[in-house]
Amino acid sequence: MPRNPLEGQEMNPRLVMLSAFTLGVIGAAVGTAGDFDGKLIYCQPTQNGCVERSVPDWIKLNSSITNVRREPGAAGWKLSGAFLSVAGFWVSMSLARSLANQEAKAQKYQNVWEGVSLQKLRIQSQAELEAFNQQAMIQAAEASYAVLEPYDQPLFDGRDSLDTSNQIEATAAPEPQTETTPSLPPWFKSFLSSTALAWGNQGGGKSWFVRLLAQKKVEAGYHLIVFDPNSNAREWEGVELYNTYEDIEGAMASYVGEVMGRYEEFGRSDISEEEWRSRLWKDGKAIAVIAEEATTYSDFISDKDLLGKFVRVSATLSRKQEMPVTFVAHNNTQTCLGDIKGLANLIARMQQIQLLPTTDPLTSQPVASGKALIRLDGSTEWMEVSTPKIDRKITNFKVSKESDRPPQPIKDSSPDDLWETARQRLEATYKQDTAEDTTVPNVSCNNSEGDTTDTSVSSQDNGTVDDSGDEDTPDTYPEGHGFPSEKQLLTMLKDTDLPPGRFIKETLKATKTERYRAAKRAIAFVLRRHGDFGLMEKFKDCL
Repeated sequence: MPRNPLEGQEMNPRLVMLSAFTLGVIGAAVGTAGDFDGKLIYCQPTQNGCVERSVPDWIKLNSSITNVRREPGAAGWKLSGAFLSVAGFWVSMSLARSLANQEAKAQKYQNVWEGVSLQKLRIQSQAELEAFNQQAMIQAAEASYAVLEPYDQPLFDGRDSLDTSNQIEATAAPEPQTETTPSLPPWFKSFLSSTALAWGNQGGGKSWFVRLLAQKKVEAGYHLIVFDPNSNAREWEGVELYNTYEDIEGAMASYVGEVMGRYEEFGRSDISEEEWRSRLWKDGKAIAVIAEEATTYSDFISDKDLLGKFVRVSATLSRKQEMPVTFVAHNNTQTCLGDIKGLANLIARMQQIQLLPTTDPLTSQPVASGKALIRLDGSTEWMEVSTPKIDRKITNFKVSKESDRPPQPIKDSSPDDLWETARQRLEATYKQDTAEDTTVPNVSCNNSEGDTTDTSVSSQDNGTVDDSGDEDTPDTYPEGHGFPSEKQLLTMLKDTDLPPGRFIKETLKATKTERYRAAKRAIAFVLRRHGDFGLMEKFKDCL
């Protein structure tokens, strides 16, 4: 059977509408042309002859009239034209209304598509910016670390001269230790003197990395204390080991009392902080703690208040008293320390290293990949680094030979200073690359004048509430609290000169505890998704 050439082809609705409208016009023209009734044309006699007259054919004429003829009317054509006109105009109007609705829908879909395209471009540009930020951050941080501690320089062993104005004289190379260790990258030193969290999945190399860190702490001059309920003295030779939960609980209480006692003693003294820290090293009071299997502490230690106080003291007060703690866990959420309430923010702001595992192609078991992600203290940026290669498990932490030099505190390579340097370099690079882009806001990361006493959103004295009970920041914008949209809130954050606490209370009208915490989560969500370094620095307590 031959195929119809028009089969499968759709008619253009606009063409149909115009055709119907044309038929309506033609029908109207036919309907208005001519006469509806027929005519009788006759000759009316007069004195001079006759005059031609016409009347409708339904009128009866006198018998005296002559020369009568009939012209038929156009009633049929006029009715047909009228019906055709009505039908054509009705069809054209219906199609016009349908096309108008289709145009409105098409415009709506076009707006949605343009919005999706803009969102896609925004996400793509944000991803590119974050990639650029990470690359620039890594370069800036490596440069900063390289200035403080070049690759080819060994770590201080904690026994250099106390006089910081004197240069350290060259000493003889130390004798080989019982355990050989690999060369260390520059970022490693920041984990020696700061409280940190080492975490990752099973097989990622956490334990071996922490043992290397412990060995370097001992070599630097720290008195090392280890909490490891799953080990024994053979695994930790040369250090002070607590391997039962009862002993660990007692050691925690001693740690908290020691830190608080040192602060009280320092408050009564009349020396500077540098002199105080140097005295701690001189007196052999520099103490480092390794807390292995920290996730299990809350299950077997009955005093939860002591455990929470131990984490808070180590995370906030330990560095200036030369008593850093390294926690070892399987994740970096509040559950990593037994889900004790009120520790989420402390853990989130803690210096961290995530050891990344990979899969052994032969055994299909997780093994260390040699890669890790590090995050400096108080920052939100993660940097990928290569971890030192460790050939075997370190179990002997004894120093084979004592030096005659007195101990000296490790030069404070606080991540705050390194982060500030890296951030300034990154902002300078970013501003240079976007100098011609007038739409990028130039937000200073410095707080406005008068914002020196209200930079924390957890101070009751500044009219805020305690954030110790906050949970981890969600990945969704909090709804149901009457907050502005994300873009409006971002604009308000850029335009405000108020410190964080006053902004939340006065601008967002969040005075009650639940709404206040929701406001902090909203600010954190907007800053992480749309913010820049200036806003993150100003509202860092909300992150």
